[in-house]
Formats: sequence, structure tokens, C-alpha cells
Amino acid sequence: MKWFLSLLILIPSTLPASTPVSIKSLDELWFTQEQSAPASVITLNAPVISAELNARVLEIHAETGDKVSAGDLLVKLDCRRAEADLSAAEAVLRQLEAQYDFAHQQVRRADDLLKKRSISDQEVDQRKSEESRLSAQLDAQKATIRQASIQVENCSVTAPFDAIVTQRMADRGMLATTGTPLLKLLETDALEVSARLNSAEVESLSNSSEQWFETGGNRYPVRLRSAVPLLDESTRTSEARFSFADVTPVAGSAGRLIWALSSRTIPAEYLVRRNGQLGIFLFEDGKARFHNLEDALEGRPAIVEFPSSTLLIVEGRDSLNDGDTVSPAQTGTGPIQDGNAPGSMQ
Repeated sequence: MKWFLSLLILIPSTLPASTPVSIKSLDELWFTQEQSAPASVITLNAPVISAELNARVLEIHAETGDKVSAGDLLVKLDCRRAEADLSAAEAVLRQLEAQYDFAHQQVRRADDLLKKRSISDQEVDQRKSEESRLSAQLDAQKATIRQASIQVENCSVTAPFDAIVTQRMADRGMLATTGTPLLKLLETDALEVSARLNSAEVESLSNSSEQWFETGGNRYPVRLRSAVPLLDESTRTSEARFSFADVTPVAGSAGRLIWALSSRTIPAEYLVRRNGQLGIFLFEDGKARFHNLEDALEGRPAIVEFPSSTLLIVEGRDSLNDGDTVSPAQTGTGPIQDGNAPGSMQ
């Protein structure tokens, strides 16, 4: 009987010890990992509007800070000389048209006379040559009129697109010559984000699902338009351009480009190292199973590609080895409870 009682006493000591741990499903821990880089908002079009003819400034219809729409009148120039040149060109055209009509009639008469053999072939050729010469002069004069019409149009300086006037350079009464700056515009609908990224950031960005430009506490959705395949020799970075999806901030805004890497990332605090490998402990059939994460880095969040219901050991993992028997002190959120928790070892 004594030997039987001794055997009963020894049996529990031979059973493997169960370590209490706290576990959570991965979908409770996953978060979207983000990366960022300095960036700024630039405009694609910020032209200086200049005079295209020599004329005096008569009227200015836009001031610094004004919003203008495409086609709005910005500056009115003295157009008397341009209009006079156009009138003169039109008068020359009418003169040439009369001469051409006469020459054309002469050719028709010559054709009739030639049938009756009442005119020489040489005279017929001369009349046709005169008609051709006048026809060419008509074409040249029409081109001169088109040029003069353009100059008249240039007397009214209009906005080429929807924009904001950022600087007024002209004054009423000043004599503007061809190329004289009048106004500086900033196109409001042509803004992009510019960021300089290193090779690792470009590769990371190529795997992202979403990008934003953040400034002043606000985030604006953007999408990659192009990445310049040229590294700057001094900074070893290349420029990437992003277009806005909808709302845009003010041109010139400085901020950060932010991109999402993965929505299946867990915090770095749950990573452990065993036998020189970095990984995590999962709860599988009452056992702690170590899984190596090849791409994980010390102290950085890690992407975990397991089903969302997979149970991760979040507390009590530091002393575990692969294959240890464990019992969940609590499933879900919250710290490990005391020894009276369900499933804990007494």
C-alpha cells in the first residue's frame, strides 16, 4: 500500500508543466503600417503673362490675390495702332481682289479669242501668268490680315486658364513692349505633390495600397503619377510626383507624403528571437509554436501572413520555447489574471 501511495505522489511531478499565457487573435492586433517622407505641393503652371505687342496699358482688370477664370480680361492695351494696321491690310486686300477679278476676266476673254485664233498663244500665257501672280498676292495679303487680327486680339490680355493672380507687374499708362511682364498667375487646378525618395522608399511605395499628403493636420488622398528613374548624385534620391484625387491644399504647402504598407502588421513588441531567428509564438493545440518571420526586423513592426483567427501568444512568451505546453490564462484582450483564472495551473 505504501508503494502505491508513493506512486500517486510521483505521477503529477512527471507530467509536463503548463505555462499560463495570454493570447489574442491576429485580427485584434493587426494595424496598417505607414511610412512617410518629406514632400511639398507644387503647381504645374505658374506663367508670367507678358505683352505680345508694343502698346500702352489702358486698363488693368485683375489685382494680386484675385481668382480669374479662363477667358477673363486681365489687361487692356491701347489698340489703335494694331487696328489701323488691320484696316490698312484689309484695304490692300480689297485692291488686290479687284485686280484679280479683272485679270481673271482677261483670261476668260483670251480663251474665247484663242478659239477663234484672234490672239496669240504668248498673250494668253501672259494673261494667265498675271492671274496667278495676283492669286499669290491675295494669299499673302490674307496671311498679313490674319497676323494683324492676332495683334488686335493681343490688345486684350485674357486668362489662359482658371488661376489666381499672384503678382501684378503692370501699371496703367506704362508703355509695354513685346515681352513686358504684366501679371503672374498660378493655375489652381494643376497641383501635384513632389517628394524625393531613396531606393528603399521607392520599392516600399510600389507595394503600397494608399498614399496621402499630410499638412496642417489634414490628409489629402494622392496617387502616384510618375517616378523619375534618375538618382541625384549627392542625395541618392529620385523625384516622385503624385496627383491629387480630389481636394487640394494650397500650392507651396510643405508636409509629408504618407503611404500604407500593409494592413496585416503587428507591433514589434510581440517579436521574439529564438536560435538566432526572429519570429512569433502561436498557440496551437495547447502548445507554443515558434514561427520564423524571414522579413522581420528587430524593433520594427512585422507583416504576419496568417489567417485572422490565428492565436498569438502576447504575454508569457519571453520564457517559452518551441513546443512548450501552455494554457491560456485569458483569451482576448486584457492582462493575465491570477491563479483562479479559467484554465490556469494551481
